[in-house]
Amino acid sequence: CGTHFIFAQDFAEFDPSYLAPTGFMLNGGEDEEELFKAIQLAKPTITLSHTYGVAGTFGRIMQMLEEEGGSQGLIALQGLDAAGKAALAWKVFDKKDISHTYRYFKSLSEVVRVIEAVVHRPNLFGSTVVTSNPMVDEAEETLNKLA
Repeated sequence: CGTHFIFAQDFAEFDPSYLAPTGFMLNGGEDEEELFKAIQLAKPTITLSHTYGVAGTFGRIMQMLEEEGGSQGLIALQGLDAAGKAALAWKVFDKKDISHTYRYFKSLSEVVRVIEAVVHRPNLFGSTVVTSNPMVDEAEETLNKLA
């Protein structure tokens, strides 16, 4: 199934960014460096949270951060100082439902790295870097968040 058909003499010469901004989809055990690179470049990114590996762990961390922010969500975390970030990282890292974090985010500093990204650019998350649970979220709903 395809949404676009492209006729070209050589596919290697075609740059897909001519059609739309290119993005990143994290759906399993990819390297977390690819995720952080996408965040740093503010690339449209969809993370499937109901999967294993880096994607699932990142999705659960984001869910916990949103819960921590309460009704304001991630925006509420903007004012966190270094001690607040460290305390939040320990709280997230110690949660039983992400105990396998040790395999994917190999240190507490990598959880802090996620928190740093959220604290410094909370508006990026939810409009450019979107976490989606494919078990409950509709594909159209996820794409509309990126639009």
